[in-house]
Amino acid sequence: MKEQDLNNLLDMYNRRLEETRVLNLQTWVLNLENYTMIQKQKANAKLKSLKLQKTILAILGILYGAAMVFLGIVSMKWQTIFFSICAYGIGVITLIAAFVYFRQLYWINRFNNEDNIISAQEKITRLQSSTLWVTRILFLQTPFYCLWFVTPASIVNAPLSFFLITLPIALLFTYATYWLYKNIHLGNAHKKWFKILFGSREWTHLQRSQQFLDDIEEFRSSIAVR
Repeated sequence: MKEQDLNNLLDMYNRRLEETRVLNLQTWVLNLENYTMIQKQKANAKLKSLKLQKTILAILGILYGAAMVFLGIVSMKWQTIFFSICAYGIGVITLIAAFVYFRQLYWINRFNNEDNIISAQEKITRLQSSTLWVTRILFLQTPFYCLWFVTPASIVNAPLSFFLITLPIALLFTYATYWLYKNIHLGNAHKKWFKILFGSREWTHLQRSQQFLDDIEEFRSSIAVR
């Protein structure tokens, strides 16, 4: 075989290799784009299913919170001082939670299939953190519910009942509230009590949405290895 013929064969072989490489790369990109689009659509569907729930919670939170704040203000007198403080505290906390739900609705509406992966993952992470935070905030209401029926007259007339029953129960719930506020975070997501507490549809949908996006990275790594 002549040297020129050998060179021609080598050139043809190199061109075929380059064409194959380009074709494989195009196929890799197409597969990744299709898989990414499907996973984002799944994540988006999970988030959209939460919109009605969060809308209802936000509206009810505004109504209930405003009503409790109003009751706390108009009932401000000595004989109902406990009720007034507790109602006002519950109302303020509820209004804060309602505001957080409205922010979550805003983030859900901004989550769409055109988002890049990093942006989409950031929104999901933000929603998860916000869900944990609003849960911690809502638990702060618990001690108020233990004391809002107490009056100065009831303490004077039945001190043993207050100091041996009502107050210890309130302190117990206060400690439980503090413990939950301190321990509700993603670092405890693997623990049994956390899974029971956050076994709701809201949290599981957020987890599934995050998993759909994480699967994109796994798919990208798997086809890159091939």
